[in-house]
Amino acid sequence: MRFARSLGALAADRPRLAPLLVGSGAALAVLWLLWALRAEVGVNVRSSRATVVVERGRFDLVASVEGRVASASLELGASVGAGQVLVELEAGDLDLRAERADGRLVSAQAELERVDAEREARELALREASASATAAVAARSAGRERLDLNAQLAAEELERKQGLSASGGVSELELSVYRTRLAMARADLEVDRSESESSAAATRQQDAERGAELEALAGRREQLAGAIAQARLDRAQVEIERESRRIRAPSAGRLAEARRLPPGSWVAAGETLATVVEAGPLQVVAELPISAAAGRVRVGQQAEMELDGFAWSRFGRLPLVVARVAAEPRDGAIRVELALDGEPPAGLPLEHGLPGTVSVRVEELTPAELLIRSAGGGR
Repeated sequence: MRFARSLGALAADRPRLAPLLVGSGAALAVLWLLWALRAEVGVNVRSSRATVVVERGRFDLVASVEGRVASASLELGASVGAGQVLVELEAGDLDLRAERADGRLVSAQAELERVDAEREARELALREASASATAAVAARSAGRERLDLNAQLAAEELERKQGLSASGGVSELELSVYRTRLAMARADLEVDRSESESSAAATRQQDAERGAELEALAGRREQLAGAIAQARLDRAQVEIERESRRIRAPSAGRLAEARRLPPGSWVAAGETLATVVEAGPLQVVAELPISAAAGRVRVGQQAEMELDGFAWSRFGRLPLVVARVAAEPRDGAIRVELALDGEPPAGLPLEHGLPGTVSVRVEELTPAELLIRSAGGGR
């Protein structure tokens, strides 16, 4: 009975409820239309190929030669200084080669000192002999002038006596004496002339011999200088090869990757042993698909990153901004570098190598535009 009365009441109120329902529906339709035409919805390009990296750089430690490990200081996460030796390979025959080069160097230098001393002594002797020869030539020249004068006086005296002999003033015996004096003076002059020539020839011979000896010493000195240079070159080459067996940190930072290298383990040339990451600001590097990113991702656009293993609902998202976009795609993707845009959420760990998913907001559309684009198959 009561149910029948309720149905009757509803039937009586229906003419009055219809306008109210129509008005409410029209209002909702207007509100929805305003939302569809005026509201903005972000369009994002996403990629799960994103990694947090150090902005300044990372460096691989690569062995330039092969060999067995003598010592290694590769502890994952450890801080290293620029130039620090992290791995050293066994020296092999380098120590023996260095010892031989040092021996040749010391021997050649000692002999060079002896040759220089002998050369200096011979040059001094040559100068002294030259000075003595000059003095002897001067003395002999003075003696020859005296002998020339004696011969000239003897000739004049003989001539004068011969003139007196014609008048009977000088005997033949006396003339014979003057002739003998002239002959002796001329003989002395000739002997002096012969001795001078012999002395000059001997001096020239001695000078030639001394010159030859000095030339030989100069040649030997040149050989020793070459031997010294070669020994030093060999020694330097040993040090270059020794240094090639030392793998140093190219920059200060920390070891992000490191192989376990106990002493005696074998390392091949070109093998990567560790990775040093410089201390510096972090950035995110992402590989975005060409189909979604080409022509749409630009510098300055806002982005976010969700780190793998850290739920965004608890840890939040990392705020980013597009810093650089690669000009050329590679392997079907475009490389994008993103900088931190403000402080990361509290509690979100941030370090080199963390992977995650990046969303780059490429444009803002109204729901109507988005619906039309989706219906048309656009991106």
